[in-house]
Amino acid sequence: MPVVRLAALCYARVPVSEPAAAAPFGEDVVGLQRGGNTAGEIRLRAGALAWSLALTDEVHGGIGIEVTCEAALAEIAAALPRDGFICEWADQELCEQRGVARALLVRDASGNALELVLRPQISARRFFPPHDSGITGLQTIGLRSTNIERDVMLWTEVLGAWVADRVGDITYLGFDDAHHRIALYPSDRAGFLYIGFGVVDFDYLMQHNYRLEARQVRIVHGPGLEPASGASFVRFAGPGDVAWSFVHSPAMAARRAPRQFALAAESLCDWGSICNDLPELNALTAREFHMRHHQKRETP
Repeated sequence: MPVVRLAALCYARVPVSEPAAAAPFGEDVVGLQRGGNTAGEIRLRAGALAWSLALTDEVHGGIGIEVTCEAALAEIAAALPRDGFICEWADQELCEQRGVARALLVRDASGNALELVLRPQISARRFFPPHDSGITGLQTIGLRSTNIERDVMLWTEVLGAWVADRVGDITYLGFDDAHHRIALYPSDRAGFLYIGFGVVDFDYLMQHNYRLEARQVRIVHGPGLEPASGASFVRFAGPGDVAWSFVHSPAMAARRAPRQFALAAESLCDWGSICNDLPELNALTAREFHMRHHQKRETP
């Protein structure tokens, strides 16, 4: 079994055309707290960390994951080139911008940017959102994957995450006490599919749902229940080419062997919510990605 080298999901850097214009959505609609600005981006807090979300004007964003220790980061840095992945160490200026002691930058086989970091900064000030949002932190990230086997191999064999469950080729990846932190969805392009913020309980999830409806924010999926994780969710449109979401996840039972769910609508939402806006989250169109992927793999 691979050694677990990942400690926590730290942050998401989401590309948007105008960070300053997008920031009020994160504060007023979602309930995040302004966490300061840096070159070309606005940062928002979702918990104890100095920042959890950056709205950036860069073309490509990325995700930050805390590594358990210096030795684990060194092992990852040595393993990545052996497995065909290009990586580089962030310079001191970039580490200071991110608020971390060290950072190793790598792209998965699809081109998604991962930042493997040590000692992300915790804010001495408690998280104080602009309204009673019930947010507990950055909960989960859905990534589009154009090469699901290679991407899963990177996460499991190099980084030490484990496959929690699968729906068709959709793969849920865990590395701590949550069912999963990363979900990989077969797609014809890379990038964020969704970012999810945890809430204290189901009541808060529904309060957010009603608040979104009252503000005429377009809900793209949910409210629903994810059968694999048992998490309830509501996903909605917001700034950037990414769905935003609130998630309430139950406590995870002891780790077990991954299950295989059929690629069907009820495997993506047990309550019958259909997602027509995001093909990767719609069982019919997701099946097309699945078929194209396997045809390509089987072509000599």
